[in-house]
Amino acid sequence: MPALMCGADNSYLALTYRQIDTIRKVAEEAPFRNESAHQEPGPDSLTALNLTAQLHYEARGNPISSRPVTSVANCCPGLEVDFRAVWRRMFTGIVLREYDNLVMEIDPDVSDRKIKALLGRQLLRVRLKEEEKLPLEKQQKFLMMTPIKGPASSDPDGEIALTTQFNPNGLAAVEWSNALTHILSGHQGKIVRCDFTRRLPEDQKDIRQPLIDDPPNFVTLELEVRKFFDPDTAVISKDLASAGELTQGLCSPWQNDYRECSCYYWASARPDYVNVEPAGNGLSKGDNWFQKVHGTGVYVPDDYIDSRLVLYDELFLEWEHWLRFQVGGKDYNEGPSQDSECPPSQSATDE
Repeated sequence: MPALMCGADNSYLALTYRQIDTIRKVAEEAPFRNESAHQEPGPDSLTALNLTAQLHYEARGNPISSRPVTSVANCCPGLEVDFRAVWRRMFTGIVLREYDNLVMEIDPDVSDRKIKALLGRQLLRVRLKEEEKLPLEKQQKFLMMTPIKGPASSDPDGEIALTTQFNPNGLAAVEWSNALTHILSGHQGKIVRCDFTRRLPEDQKDIRQPLIDDPPNFVTLELEVRKFFDPDTAVISKDLASAGELTQGLCSPWQNDYRECSCYYWASARPDYVNVEPAGNGLSKGDNWFQKVHGTGVYVPDDYIDSRLVLYDELFLEWEHWLRFQVGGKDYNEGPSQDSECPPSQSATDE
């Protein structure tokens, strides 16, 4: 499953105060709002100052349960974005690999030979530059690798190092959100000291090496910690993650998971219940977005083999025909009629 979804995070259902407050707000709103009566934000209301905030605050076409603020990621973080992607470029000049801290790339504009020489090495530890005059044992040290230990069969109360043929040193990379958060929170734009492995022999299959201080088996280089947000915004810096990188590592949302998880589950921004109108019995009627025929007022429950729905092969081969634009929660009708099973010519995935 995606990043950050681990441990007990998905073993129980717990509502945050933010979610409880959202439920209260939804309960206070009419199910079919009169758009003509929509009030503009007053002088005491929050006003969105950038495009990202505006899209989030004024989004139309999906119910509030499909917006990121109320999405499944609040219970199982990681389903909307792969936050690991943000940390890869945390240090200016290099790009790291998440699962073993290996330097995979050097920024093209880097001219420093020492930084270029880091390619293929592994980040083992980060230290604070302001503490460089302190003895090593008194410095704050943020380890990037940690020993893997487990119970010893011969001693139930003891432990042993868990090693394998491919990991003879029994080491695992520390999860970045834990390892780098303190460095990020207090040292954005500042210089820190990073300890890397020395270049390994070409025949060394496993790069995970233990850190030894005496004598040192590492090289130290001073690198700058990038700033997390673009200036004066809450937008993640493009220096950390370019367009598409926050979702490219997710669990194949396009196209299998996009078809499999419905009911505003995955992806949260995917339309589900569309063309919704009040029904005479006090309920509502509408279409499943994946229905081939829209406008019937009959919601077709999700089923992987129901031919009334877009099936996997049809999604793979003709997604641009079946996935329709939604504007204000309604099909955007342009071109051929969308109330037949003929693939429409105008389509897209969301608003």
